[in-house]
Amino acid sequence: MKTYGIKTRILIQLTLATALLLGAFLFSSYWNQQKHITDHALSTIDTVEALFAAQLKSDASMMGAVLDVLMRDEQLKAAMRDRDRKKLFERTITLFGKLNSGHGITHLYFNSPDRVNFLRVHKPDKRGDEINRFTTLQAEKTGKTSYGIELGPLGTFTLRVVEPWYDGDQLIGYVELGEEIEHITQGLHNTLGVEIYVVIEKKFLDRAGWETGMRMLGREAQWTRFPSVVIIDQTLDVLPESLVPFLDEKQHTPKVTDVKVSLNNRDYRGRFIHLYDAGDQSVGDMIVMTDVTDIVSGFWGTFLLVATICVAVGALLFVFSYILIGRNKKLVDKE
Repeated sequence: MKTYGIKTRILIQLTLATALLLGAFLFSSYWNQQKHITDHALSTIDTVEALFAAQLKSDASMMGAVLDVLMRDEQLKAAMRDRDRKKLFERTITLFGKLNSGHGITHLYFNSPDRVNFLRVHKPDKRGDEINRFTTLQAEKTGKTSYGIELGPLGTFTLRVVEPWYDGDQLIGYVELGEEIEHITQGLHNTLGVEIYVVIEKKFLDRAGWETGMRMLGREAQWTRFPSVVIIDQTLDVLPESLVPFLDEKQHTPKVTDVKVSLNNRDYRGRFIHLYDAGDQSVGDMIVMTDVTDIVSGFWGTFLLVATICVAVGALLFVFSYILIGRNKKLVDKE
């Protein structure tokens, strides 16, 4: 009876030890998986942020080079100096068409020295308004090239490059090129495999102008869908419901808030990048969803394999211990 009690205690302790080890393995494996997913998501979002900034700089450099060529054209300079709008338009409309189709340039402005628009090549019937955007004000202040992303009157993000135009020492105006930035987010999607949503706070937008802009771009204008923001760009047609509570800027912290998303049988981690305009004002967010499906499925495959091995080894130890204790019991009984 005494031997039986010892046998039972040993087997119970062995079972508990095996269960404890298996539980510790489960916990440490899960913790390591979550850390790996977090590190992967942070690495991806850092890459997105760096590539986004690099692409903006590259595009701005390209537009700056185009502006330098325009301003060295003596006939264009004479037309601007003489305020010959017709000649200015005729000499640039073909070039603008090529820039639009080949490089996505959507805006070409010629503004007078007092920042009043003299000609919009992309929209020649609209002129005479004073340009008070940060990039133009910065070019006026510094006398040098200025660039940055700014919200346009139609509620779209536009990368603008503005250069003061001199004839000798005389300032004859400002030339500006602009492009919508949707091609950059699409490029990030194609290159890194991430899904991206761009949201802008409503307080920086005019509803009528934004709705007009969305219709012009062939997009659905859903002003009332969310309380404080609107979506201006997205690489997926649907927005996961799990992201909706975090769209308000007060509900998340950039690069820290981690949202789990399941969509189309794929697992994602959603994180946020604040978007700043040329005046360093936060106007919205870029939501980046990183696909972690392969990481998760790989973890569970490995976990199940190792767990099966652990259970099998534990069962063998249990059987071995049971047999060994049984034999010892018989030896004790004989003695």
